[in-house]
Amino acid sequence: MRAKRETKTTTTESAVEAPTANAPAEPAARSIRAICEEAILAGKTTDQVLAAVTAERPGNKTTKGCVAWYRSKMVKKGLVPSGKDTAAARKRVAEAEARSGER
Repeated sequence: MRAKRETKTTTTESAVEAPTANAPAEPAARSIRAICEEAILAGKTTDQVLAAVTAERPGNKTTKGCVAWYRSKMVKKGLVPSGKDTAAARKRVAEAEARSGER
């Protein structure tokens, strides 16, 4: 068997205090995924989703392709309608409004 190495602590290492339980913890930053999914569920466009990510996480490298990937995964899970479904619904609404305007 190998012998365990003994580590020596110096006075500077032992003087460092761990955060106390009474100290308020800083809230963890939300992940880019969480920001994107929340914005997509809210019905925002790709550009609006990117703006939300940049507002919360400046300096990120999120692209339109990233947002499309998240949207695609959410469509496959049935959480949001596909682009085709949304376009078809808009077309039906426009046709219904055109018919009601003819009367």
